[in-house]
Formats: sequence, C-alpha cells, structure tokens
Amino acid sequence: MSVVYGKRGLSEMEFWKHLCRMEKEIIFLLLHDFGVKNRTRDPDFFCKVLKMSDDDRKALKELCEKYKITKITDDYPEWLINRYRDKVLDTLARIKQNIRDANEVYPYFEPEFHERRRYQDDAIRGCGELYDIFTLCKGTLPIDADRYERFVQKIEYEATLLKGWRKSDNRILRQIRKRESGEKQKPAHSPKRG
Repeated sequence: MSVVYGKRGLSEMEFWKHLCRMEKEIIFLLLHDFGVKNRTRDPDFFCKVLKMSDDDRKALKELCEKYKITKITDDYPEWLINRYRDKVLDTLARIKQNIRDANEVYPYFEPEFHERRRYQDDAIRGCGELYDIFTLCKGTLPIDADRYERFVQKIEYEATLLKGWRKSDNRILRQIRKRESGEKQKPAHSPKRG
C-alpha cells in the first residue's frame, strides 16, 4: 500500500528532481529572451534619446512623414540578453555538476566527507549566483517583475533542499568519527595465545 501524496516526505534526491524541473522552466524562459518584448516608440522619442542634431532630426521626421511611419520598434540590446542567458546556463550547469560530483563521493573517511561537503557548498553557492542573476534581470530588463518572482522562489527552494541534503550528511560524519575512534582504541596487534 502506498503513502498518501500529502503525507509523503521528500525523496532522497528531491533536490535533483527539483533542479531538473527548474532548469527546464528556465530554459523555456531563455528561449523567449527572458520575456523581453520589443517596445514601440514615437519617432520623437529617438530624436531625444539619441540626441540627434537638428539636421538629423529633420531628416528622420521627413522620412517618417513620407513613408507614413508613426511608430518605430525599439529592440532591447541583444548583447545584454545574450550575456544574461550565458551566465544563467553556465551557473545551472555548474550547480548540476557540483551535485553530481558530491553524489559520487560516498565518504568512508573524514577527508572524503569534507570533499563531498565542498561540492555541496559549491552547489548552494551556485544557487546564490543564480538568484543574483535573476534579481539583476528583474531590475534591468523591461519585463514584468512578478513573472520572475516564481523563478526566484524556485531558486531559494532549491538552495533549501540542498542545505537539507548537506545537513543530513552530518550523520555520516558522526558514523565516520565513531568508527575511527573505535579503531584507535583497539590494540595494534593482539597477543598470541598458545
């Protein structure tokens, strides 16, 4: 008989499953350029922003009148979107790699435990970097900030899951120390009987 879904605890690898789901959602966001929409502006806007000379301003207005152009589409700088996209993808890849590396180390000795802990810490730091990138995007890109809030919450939840995983490893350290202290108390070689 199975346990009711609402009463189940987190699976051991929930941090991995959550990361994979989050990564998929983030990739879909990146495929849509972070949800940045091109802006439509009045030609006078460009004259002011670009600080055009009087001759250029006059030429632009004449062209717009001649071809009945009332609005001009303003693209958001592609280089910035590409930069953010690369940072997000690189950070996600680093988080996943650190989780994989940590999961491949099953500590039997204390130095192995600390190696595993280092990978776990790096994965948690990666979540912090990802959080910072999304916070920066939220502040600099012309998008609905509420749309990004769910990604920020998912990143925070991932960090919480990873911290729980790291904390659960403390029992492994206790077992290692208990085993190692027991080995130190045993005599190096037992006396021969006979």
